[in-house]
Amino acid sequence: MSPIELSDTIFMQQMFKALRQQFELYANRDSNFPGFSATVDGIRYFMGILLLSGYYCLPRERDYWSTADDFGCSLVIKTMSRSKFQELKRFCHIADNQALAESRVAKVKPLYDGLNNSLMQFGVFDHKLSIDESMVPYYGHHSAKMFIRGKPIRFGYKIWMLCSSDGYPYQATIYCGKVDRPDHVGLGEHVVTSLANCIPNKEQHELYFDNFFTSHSLLSKFRDDGIKATGTVRDRHLGGASLPDKKKFRKMARGSYEHVSDGRVTVVRWSANNLVTCVSNFDHVFPVKTVQRRVAGNTDKVPVSQQLTIANYIRGMGGVDLMNRLLSAYRPRIKGKKWWWNLFVNALNIAVVAAWKLHCRAHLPSEALSHLNFRREVVHGLTLGISRQRLGGPTASVSLCVRYDGVEHYLTSTTQGRCAYCRSNTRKMCSKCEKCLHELCFHT
Repeated sequence: MSPIELSDTIFMQQMFKALRQQFELYANRDSNFPGFSATVDGIRYFMGILLLSGYYCLPRERDYWSTADDFGCSLVIKTMSRSKFQELKRFCHIADNQALAESRVAKVKPLYDGLNNSLMQFGVFDHKLSIDESMVPYYGHHSAKMFIRGKPIRFGYKIWMLCSSDGYPYQATIYCGKVDRPDHVGLGEHVVTSLANCIPNKEQHELYFDNFFTSHSLLSKFRDDGIKATGTVRDRHLGGASLPDKKKFRKMARGSYEHVSDGRVTVVRWSANNLVTCVSNFDHVFPVKTVQRRVAGNTDKVPVSQQLTIANYIRGMGGVDLMNRLLSAYRPRIKGKKWWWNLFVNALNIAVVAAWKLHCRAHLPSEALSHLNFRREVVHGLTLGISRQRLGGPTASVSLCVRYDGVEHYLTSTTQGRCAYCRSNTRKMCSKCEKCLHELCFHT
């Protein structure tokens, strides 16, 4: 399948049709603008321009339609007029205001529900899965906005993600605070359990997550449910497992480890750059393999022992972080005033990343497109390669240093147009500035 066909597999035609209905409903009923109408192709052009802004960055939205040499984008100019783009952006809407669900993010929830269904349409086809958080940057005011100190994105919406070890997204759930969560269940356990329930044939997969989610009781419960899980853990969630004190363990040689098991859950503590404590309800400590690591006092890498549980955790964890890097690489830059705009753009971004991951799986590494080239193909596919003729209008002014340099400015014949100085019709043009001018205006 071509890149645009893969993208349409994730962001399906039904989703475009639903958006068209909501665009028109919001404009005609809620905004009292009965003359507005949208088409599926028009919304595809609109989203293509949004995706293009991720790798073709300009300071302002209107600069994409500029005729200046150092501004503008010919693909955008040929695809859609600026007024039409701004009109679609003004009436962009996802959910019916009179039938909103009971959620803080109800206005964007239908889009994420449809996206999650399309991401899971092929089932869960990866053995190792990871669960972690993803942040969507947002600096406005909203009850679902979060602040997380020390993170690359501190302000924004938090999204719980279920991804494969190579970054393919399966589920994206927007965190809205403590809703529909029992008082006796912790947040980490609630998130992992809800995402694990989306997986069919749970016994065929392995779950990996960090110490925010992990506890001895959770892994013990997962063992009863037939769910294989491994995660790093904090000391207060070890369930009474006795391990050497951290202060003493730090003095031991790098690669040293201790492990203990109650027959259901195995706990391993390993000395790496920092101490790593890992728990698993299915994995084993042995065999212990040797890896190359840097150690203080040695210029070269030295062999260090590594347990099977730790090695599998390193291979299985990190899928969400990889997806976050892909999302941030070409995140669309056109801004909107609505509080849910960033979530809307993020859903479109997730769909492109998922489609690229499918593309990489279907091709040899030497034949697969890079992430950037894949996005370019999707943008060209969304705009359908149409060629819209520009309908006149003001053009960008000539820089003063060029206008008055006195070098190679000549009057030449051209088709009739407006004089840039007096605004009357003329058939003369400056050969260097490419501006229509009368002979008298030219000397001015």
